[in-house]
Formats: sequence, structure tokens, C-alpha cells
Amino acid sequence: MHLLILLFIQYLTTNSFWTYVQLTLKTIGHSNLPNTALNSHIT
Repeated sequence: MHLLILLFIQYLTTNSFWTYVQLTLKTIGHSNLPNTALNSHIT
């Protein structure tokens, strides 16, 4: 049970990390290529 909670927290942290990276790339104003690469890496 405790392990599941840790895995869930780790998943949330990783997920929010990738969201932060994508937002940063969009803010900097890169082309769609970096975002596409990130999306394909996530899925």
C-alpha cells in the first residue's frame, strides 16, 4: 500500500515535470519540433 502511494507520487512528479518542460519550450518560442519529440517520448 505504501509502495503504491510512492509510485503515485512519483508519477505525478514526472507528469508535472514534462508539463513544465513543454510549457517552457512554448514560452521560449521554439518550433513545433521539440514539442512533437516530447510528446512522442511520453507516449
